[in-house]
This record gives sequence, structure tokens and C-alpha cells, in this order.
Amino acid sequence: MKVKSLLFFLAGIFFVSCVSMQDDLIVNSAYEGNALYDKYISRMVSFDGAQFRGELDKVAVESFITEVEGVLDSNSLSRKERAFFTGIAGRCNLLLGRNSVAEDLSKTAISLQKGEPQALILSLRLLSPSQRLSVLPDLSMQSDSAYPLQIEKALALFSVSDFSSALAAFDSAFINLPDYYRESYSYVRNLCWSLKDGVKTDDTGINKALNSSGITIEDLILITSSQSDLLEPVTGGKALSTQELIRMADAAGFFDNQETMGKGKSEYTGKISRKLCARFLWNLYVRNMGDSTLFTRYYTRYEKYGKSPLEDVDLENPDFNGIIGCVEKEIMTVPEGTRFYPDGVVPGGDFLGWIKNLEKGL
Repeated sequence: MKVKSLLFFLAGIFFVSCVSMQDDLIVNSAYEGNALYDKYISRMVSFDGAQFRGELDKVAVESFITEVEGVLDSNSLSRKERAFFTGIAGRCNLLLGRNSVAEDLSKTAISLQKGEPQALILSLRLLSPSQRLSVLPDLSMQSDSAYPLQIEKALALFSVSDFSSALAAFDSAFINLPDYYRESYSYVRNLCWSLKDGVKTDDTGINKALNSSGITIEDLILITSSQSDLLEPVTGGKALSTQELIRMADAAGFFDNQETMGKGKSEYTGKISRKLCARFLWNLYVRNMGDSTLFTRYYTRYEKYGKSPLEDVDLENPDFNGIIGCVEKEIMTVPEGTRFYPDGVVPGGDFLGWIKNLEKGL
């Protein structure tokens, strides 16, 4: 009920007059470029980008909320400033899953100054992606304040899998925004580039998997089967349910590593890890290449040196060969320096990109 009432509340703001909203945006551009505001916006944007990468530091967000609340306790803030900091606080609470708190803060921020960009962004984030796209004002005018909303348009387009339009929106916004926006959202922008020619469905279940911040084993199989032909050797081209595909992939050894070879294990629950994805992708690659020596090639190569090229994946790791194989064949990427983050979660967009990389390498 709260979200529905918020939607009606926003409708009264968004649809009274797009022109008046645009006027508000121009008025509220005055603080942009201010070092103090930039400090808070850059940190907010950094947290937001980390959320899309599945790397959000929740402790740091909590600390930031406390800091912002301390600013809000000041009696010297103008209504515009109070709307700004309230919007920031609401966005942080939304990142932590506190939707009801964020909804209350959104109403407060908009009542203080309805055209304040951070207040608008918070209000938009409380809506579904399709609702966001329907209420976003026309951003073609050249106002500094409009460009953060162009990022919101890009993110909403990404969420509904309109990757080409999202890519254009990101690139347009980045030209006119501080570098910290590009640094924070380049991950999503680059996903759009990778996926703009790749998605072959409007199925809501598949789109949900693609937009997941951490896929499950069901998502992995659903994305692989719907977006590639890589499972055809085990399906024979038959249309099978996701659970049937999991059982067949398991029986074919696609979830095996050096330790579990031949034992079979498909009982994975919850969000799956990067190392399990590497295992699955490498087994797919080897079976499609028809070269069984690839199952041990990289372990044999690096054993001679007695050292792994990745600092968090040692030679004794049963997934070593699959992880190194995926990295060397450019199926998967190393997120940071020489760290693979084998236990990290996998966003759906990332996994689709890896599937496409695998297909290109065959």
C-alpha cells in the first residue's frame, strides 16, 4: 500500500506540469559544482555503483547515514539543503533495503523542495523501472541538474533490458557530469555495451534473472539455455524445464571440478559464486572444444612454477584450472589486479556477458 500511495503522491508532482518541474530543475542547479555537495553526491554515487557490482559495503553506508543525519540536525540548513540531505539519507536507506524509511524520507524531501535532484532520484528509485520511465521529464534541455536524472533514465532502461537506449543515455550523461559518475556507473554502462546485441527474449523470468544482483543455479541455467545454444549437446534441442536442465547438466559433469569429478552435485541453494560459474563455463568450453587435456592444462602449466597468477586462487584450489582457463581465454575477467574474488556473487548481466564471451571463443 505504501508504494501505491507513493505513486499517487508522485503523480501529483510529476504530472501537474512537466514545464514547472523543468523550471525547478534549473533553479536547483545552483548548488552543483559546490565542493561540499559534490563530496556527498560522489560518495552516494559510489555506493550506488557498488550495489550494481554486488560489492556494497553496508557498514560504510551505515556510517554515511549517521554522518548525514548529523548534518540534518543542524538548524542552519535552508529548505533546499535540507531536501538535498534528506534525499541522500533516503537513498542510503533504500540501498540497505529499508524501503518504508526511504518512502517517508522521500515525502519529506519533496515537501521541502519538490525539484531537488536527490529528492527526485529517491522518489524515482521507489518506483518500478517502467514507472520511472513514464514519469521522468524530458531531459533534452541543457540544465546541469538534468544529467543526474539522465543517469536514472539509463539505469531504468537497463533494468527493462533496453540496453542500446541505456548505453546512449549513459554516454550522454557522462559527458556532462563529474568523473565520479563515470567511475561509479561505467560497470553498468559497459554491461549495456556487451548486452545490446545479445538478449533474445522479453520473458519476464529471464529478464529478472538478467537483472539480478546475484544469480542462483536456476538463473544460471535459465540464462544459458535461453541466450545460447551451449546446452544443446545435452538437450538434443528439446525444450526442457529449468529443473530438468539442471539435472541433465549435472549428469553431464558441468558442475564438476577436480575434486568432485564424476560425483555430481547440483544441490546448490541461494546465490552462487564466481568460482562455481567458472567451473560451469570451463566445463562447457572444454566439452564444446572436444579437448579433454584442457581439464588440467593450466594446473599442469603453473605447477611447474609453484605459484598461482591469482593471489586469492591457489594451486590447491579444486577450481584452479577452470578459473585460470576462463581468465586466460577471456571468458571471465579479473575484477581487481590479481584478485579473482572466487566467492563473490554474480550479477545476471555479468553472467550473460561471460556466456557471450565463451561463444565467441569457440
